Amino acid sequence: MKNLEFLNDQIFYTGFGKELEEDLKANLEKGEKSFDLNYQNTYGTDKVEAKLNFTKSSQSELYFFNSYDMNLQKGNGQEVRQRFFIGKENNITLKEAYNLLCGRAINKSWTKLEKVGDGEDVKYKPTEEKYDAWLQLDFNNKDDNGNFKALRYHDNYNFDLDKFLSELNIKGISNEADKQQLVDSLKKGNRQAVIKVEQDETKQIFIEANPKDRIVNVYEAKQSVSQKEEIAKSPKSQKIEVTESIKRNERKQKKQGMQV
Repeated sequence: MKNLEFLNDQIFYTGFGKELEEDLKANLEKGEKSFDLNYQNTYGTDKVEAKLNFTKSSQSELYFFNSYDMNLQKGNGQEVRQRFFIGKENNITLKEAYNLLCGRAINKSWTKLEKVGDGEDVKYKPTEEKYDAWLQLDFNNKDDNGNFKALRYHDNYNFDLDKFLSELNIKGISNEADKQQLVDSLKKGNRQAVIKVEQDETKQIFIEANPKDRIVNVYEAKQSVSQKEEIAKSPKSQKIEVTESIKRNERKQKKQGMQV
């Protein structure tokens, strides 16, 4: 059944693994107009719950994976939720959605969507137009459907992460492939572990992209904010050596069917 295979692939590459395959098949066989699948995962002390939403075409027997509702329960008791819509490509993955709900930004090639319908029946139709931009949720503003509005920072916003890393004397990424690996991880919204070198001493820190303020957030190993560094300020004040954590994280996520 091609529809089943297509949906299984779509679910997998959106980061939900293969554990929903049997439930998906059972729901397709029922032939109802719509159904949803439930998924759970944890990231450290954070708990993630997602409801994947499917509808049947009004013109055929095909089903579509339209969106997923994500609920994040932080280890500190804070709870936040958002609906993420699914298109043909370049969808926000589970891990990227988690990073967004944690307040971080992601960068990718987006397909411009055209709004169709209103209220509960709203859908977004993909167009042929594409663009690259950072995206971050605005937790102070919601749309009519209760979703946080998205803030987008395009190339003309002048947050150049690659340039920032290049201006720093960074050990471990002299090879272009290794440097790109770090850039890709940060663009997916990850808080990335690196080794900070000051004079002859080293210590582990965590960095994350903050395009809104055109800075990179720097955290101590205990994950509390220690400082923020602007590209324009002290670009040579630190040396950072990339650890093997990127590769370990990617191997772990691939086993789970996720994109880091």
